[in-house]
Amino acid sequence: MFNDDFLPAFHAHVNIASDDKKYTITLEAPGLEKKDVSIDLKDRVLVIKGNKQHEEEKNKQYYRIERHYGAFERVLAVPDDADINEINASMDKGLLTVNIPRKKIAESDVKKLKLKMLSVKIL
Repeated sequence: MFNDDFLPAFHAHVNIASDDKKYTITLEAPGLEKKDVSIDLKDRVLVIKGNKQHEEEKNKQYYRIERHYGAFERVLAVPDDADINEINASMDKGLLTVNIPRKKIAESDVKKLKLKMLSVKIL
């Protein structure tokens, strides 16, 4: 009855949205502060890491713990039209918001390829 072994570790939920001007990533990390979260960008990959420490009182015996603790990592690909030099992030009341401005990208040269039909002999 009091076993919580089936509960998963802390998981930060992410929403990703966009409009014509920017991409917006929001990540729920209740109980975390700016110092608990890191954001890295390498090779158009955004890595968001964090750690939520379990702070229990030593003089209490816990019968049930439903709050989740532990480290998390979210890895997100950054689109080609993202302006990676202008990415900014803010955190307020456990909600991390990452804004990625969009920029115009040149139309790439597209070359149409002709498909050839292969003939197959059935024996």
